[in-house]
Amino acid sequence: MDKANELKFTYSSILFNKKGEKVVRVCFEKQEAGVRKFAEGVIPEGKIDSSFGFSGEEITQLEEYLKENSADIMLEARKITGITHWLK
Repeated sequence: MDKANELKFTYSSILFNKKGEKVVRVCFEKQEAGVRKFAEGVIPEGKIDSSFGFSGEEITQLEEYLKENSADIMLEARKITGITHWLK
């Protein structure tokens, strides 16, 4: 895959939702024909809640990826989470 079509995956540190549960925000991005495509979601739910440019089938695949890798992503997010999460 060339750099122009590379799919980037980024994630936040551990956050807390309105219910006080630990979550991580995730984003998939790629440039295709000069257009930025993105899909943003949350784990551990593994749901994409906003997107642009990805097909329904691609969104389903991204959600499956999130569900299958939720524990590993949470572990990685924990590494970048500051000490403040210990105080809650």
